[in-house]
Amino acid sequence: MNFRLRQLALLTLLHPGFLLAESSGIVGTLAPTQSSYIDAEPVELLLTILNNGTQDARILADYPSFGGRNHAGIRISRSQDGKSRAPATLAPSPPIQRIVSTPIITVGPGEKWSSKVYLQSYNHDLRVGANSFAYQIDICVLKAGPGCDAVTGAGTLQVIVLEDGHSLLATSWGATRRA
Repeated sequence: MNFRLRQLALLTLLHPGFLLAESSGIVGTLAPTQSSYIDAEPVELLLTILNNGTQDARILADYPSFGGRNHAGIRISRSQDGKSRAPATLAPSPPIQRIVSTPIITVGPGEKWSSKVYLQSYNHDLRVGANSFAYQIDICVLKAGPGCDAVTGAGTLQVIVLEDGHSLLATSWGATRRA
């Protein structure tokens, strides 16, 4: 086996979505919806899926994790000094009888689809100041036959958390009264 083929085989083994991402052309990104948030405010992230392919993409949209069918969905981990901890994945729902099946979203070629998710669903460790996170996206895209291709993506995001406005107001009001 030549060296390049061996590298490709190893890469595919270590990152199963690698070849699927290259062939499907469907990419996912995650970004904060605001430049900053107040302490204890829900942090909204925008999941955006872009279909760069030539055919409709039928995406398994199991909110809020987007996981399923052997795909992890959205994984987020705290990043410190450019190094991330092991990604945290939403715990799967307890096995219950679903009344409604998982929605399937169709994204046409050249189109994008977005949904808001909340960072606190993945990580409760937000501190006042700058918070850096790494994310990985691996969402099932249904094929005509059995199995899935994948929406894939990876990146980093930064969330700025400001002190609670009530605390700042109380502190400044107290300082004014003492003066």
